[in-house]
Amino acid sequence: MKTPTPKIKIGFMGLRPSRFGIRGFAVPNEADELVPIPGIEFTALADINAESGQAAKELFGFKRAYTDYREMLKNEDLDAVVITLPTSLHKQATLDCLAANVHVLCDKPPANDYEEMLEIAAAVERSDKQYMFIRQSRFSAVAQATRQCIQAGKLGNVYAGETKWIRTRGAQVRGDTWRTNKEKGGGVLIDLGIHGLDLLWYCMGNPTPVEVTASETPAFKQFAPDPEQYTADDNFFFWIRFENEAIIQGSFAFGMNQVGPKGWKKPELDYSDEWQVNQICGTQGGIDIVGGKLITGSSTDFELSQLPVDPALEGINPMITQAKHFVECIQQNKKPQNSIEQAVQLMKMLSALSKSAEMKRTIRLDELLTSTEN
Repeated sequence: MKTPTPKIKIGFMGLRPSRFGIRGFAVPNEADELVPIPGIEFTALADINAESGQAAKELFGFKRAYTDYREMLKNEDLDAVVITLPTSLHKQATLDCLAANVHVLCDKPPANDYEEMLEIAAAVERSDKQYMFIRQSRFSAVAQATRQCIQAGKLGNVYAGETKWIRTRGAQVRGDTWRTNKEKGGGVLIDLGIHGLDLLWYCMGNPTPVEVTASETPAFKQFAPDPEQYTADDNFFFWIRFENEAIIQGSFAFGMNQVGPKGWKKPELDYSDEWQVNQICGTQGGIDIVGGKLITGSSTDFELSQLPVDPALEGINPMITQAKHFVECIQQNKKPQNSIEQAVQLMKMLSALSKSAEMKRTIRLDELLTSTEN
């Protein structure tokens, strides 16, 4: 008789009682009750807010709840931890988890900056545990199809990508919020920009970045209750050149005096107050990732078709696909799709972009620390 595989004991840090908070590790059953995905056990969670932690414990069926994650790591025999704490706490929490000998899945961004990411990478190298950072958009059916089309050469030589995420005078720039505090990991680049940049970079095959140029503007500082505490960017624009001569350009805004195309998010309106653009161009074709469209054709005409996606991924929340991948990597001891090396390179690009915007000049990636990078 075959012995059943022991379930992976999962702990959460910073889990709030919402379906999004569980990050794909639970799915609804026929009665719309949330149950863990196969192969895992919800063992413990930690949240500084005891009431919120207790509500999350009851909603998802965790065995125990703590208000201090260090106590959870000390008292529980965990196999893995999912970190959903504020950005400023990601580095220390990750180091503490690795020191406690558990596998780590950390929310985005995996660290505040490149230097912190190097510390994490060194700790991962010393451990024998899996490390993965949350980038759910990589696991969508459209993203996977885009990467496969590019790898198969269907776009020819891929030379450019464009990404945008714009909000019309977004609520993030008003009121007391961490998003406008640089020290707390705030700013539109690290909050929204990381999504579009990583998605295109991943789909384009993770080429090696060479240099970046960026500009940032706190355009809506005057709307904050205390403008002096408004220290982060709310409009960010960048350009990245890669070793293979491809480029990615991006525009991101918490608030901008623009509106987008009709009905992007609210079909009843003649405009959109929030919209995204993610497009990749090659010499033989292009892909609109947001629209799921493939552009091909001859030199005198073009053909627009639906991007061929894997039916097994279509309609599946990419958070769930990502969570299952993390579990599979632990069970089979295989390298995660969102690897530590890619986390280091991504944070290197983000830090270079921030430095370029601050210094108002182009920054070469080899100007940043390289001594301990793998």
